[in-house]
Amino acid sequence: MNTCSEYTAADQYNTLLDQARACIARKEYRAAKTHVRKALGLDPSRPEALNLMGALLELGRDWGFARKYYRAALAFDPAYRPAQANLSRTLAWCLRGEICTGIG
Repeated sequence: MNTCSEYTAADQYNTLLDQARACIARKEYRAAKTHVRKALGLDPSRPEALNLMGALLELGRDWGFARKYYRAALAFDPAYRPAQANLSRTLAWCLRGEICTGIG
C-alpha cells in the first residue's frame, strides 16, 4: 500500500528533475547538477536522474564519468532509451577517436 510520503517523494523527484531541465535550458549547469543530486538522494535507482547527470557531465566535457552515469542508468533499466542513445553516441565518438578520456 502506498503512503502519502511515497507520493511526496516521487513528486519531489520529478519536480527536482523539472527544475534541473529548466536550469539546463538557461545554461545554469551548476544549479542543474544540484537539483539532480537531490533527486538522486531521493531515489538513486531511477534512470532519469542518472542519465541527466551523465548529460550534465558530458556538457562539462567529462565524457568518462558521463558514460559511467549512462551505464548506471542502464543497470537499473536496460530499456531506458535516452541512456542507451547517450551511451551509444559517446562510445561511437570514442571508437572514432574523437573523444575518449577518463573512466567508462
